[in-house]
Amino acid sequence: MNFRNSLLEIIFNSFKWARNNTIEILEQAEQNNILSFTPKNSKFTFQSIAFQFQCIVTTTDTYLSKINKKQ
Repeated sequence: MNFRNSLLEIIFNSFKWARNNTIEILEQAEQNNILSFTPKNSKFTFQSIAFQFQCIVTTTDTYLSKINKKQ
């Protein structure tokens, strides 16, 4: 992609790196059958690993939807 704004290019590349790592972690979690794992902690309530990935996907989808509407 060609960016007119170098800061936007840096942000895009950082997001791409994070997205690729997220997909890799998801694949590893699925292969190791730990998507339903929920960390236990006396101070905090945590959701399962699968729920965390659902939040990432929902957030990304929302951003893409808003960006596409502005174009």
